[in-house]
Amino acid sequence: MHRRSNGPRSPQEIQADIDRTRAELDETVDALHGRLDPQELTLRALDAIRSNASDVVNTVSRVVRENPIPTALICVGLAWLILGESRRSSRTTEQGEGAEEFDEVDAFDTTCDLPSSYSGPEVF
Repeated sequence: MHRRSNGPRSPQEIQADIDRTRAELDETVDALHGRLDPQELTLRALDAIRSNASDVVNTVSRVVRENPIPTALICVGLAWLILGESRRSSRTTEQGEGAEEFDEVDAFDTTCDLPSSYSGPEVF
């Protein structure tokens, strides 16, 4: 803002100041519009992914090589979760809408059918 130090500004100076401010705002809005354009944001995100993808792959590969057993256990756990979820959704579909939720006890049922003659563990 350009202000004279000796007295009030003239209407022409005020109008010139307003015009300058409007021009600056137009530039700022145009710059923001260009930066926030969905296509531009998508392109930037893809560029970031491409530039970092090889680093991520190298890091994951190194961690898997250095920690094979924990990695295998994590994979088994994830597979268990995924299979349990698909089992739950297929059971709900078979039972119809409003069916009871998946019984978690069924997933961990380790009992086996014993002969009727079995009377239990022997106590010494």
